[in-house]
Amino acid sequence: MGARRYAGDYRLENVLGKNGKLRTVPVYRGTYFHFSLPTEQLHRLRRKKLILLCAASLGLAVPMFLTGELMRRWYVLLPLVLSLLPAAGLWVSVCHLFRAGEKVIREHKEQMQERFAARSAALWILAVLSLAGQLAALFSGIGPESWPVTLCTLVVILAALLLFLGRKELRLEPLPEEA
Repeated sequence: MGARRYAGDYRLENVLGKNGKLRTVPVYRGTYFHFSLPTEQLHRLRRKKLILLCAASLGLAVPMFLTGELMRRWYVLLPLVLSLLPAAGLWVSVCHLFRAGEKVIREHKEQMQERFAARSAALWILAVLSLAGQLAALFSGIGPESWPVTLCTLVVILAALLLFLGRKELRLEPLPEEA
């Protein structure tokens, strides 16, 4: 389904292979994009996104290994487990960000730019839902031994918020058409 969206960006061309046989290969003919940031700022941006995503991933992973009473509540655990989906999508976006060269194709541009904001917002929402469940459990009598889970969830909330607020830094502009 998703591949059809980018089908118009490719043209099939016949090329002569190494063994002398004619092969049909797809060649990208769509619009190329580039980052509007200077190279040094782009390297800083990549490091910042990676550090924030590592912090969010650690904040999601650590509570999964804790076996306290709080992590036995479905309304705390379910949003944290569901948060793994947008976190995995953010890892895909960050990988595209690190692999991006001077020219970026439209599919990778959308992975980095449009989907990055949606995934970081989803991660933030799910972490806030888990925090609300933790506060509800705290008021229902769960003791203070649950503070590591709450601290990790706050790290995830902060990292996801900073990732979402930094979405405009990933601005890509179309490259001028080559003559």
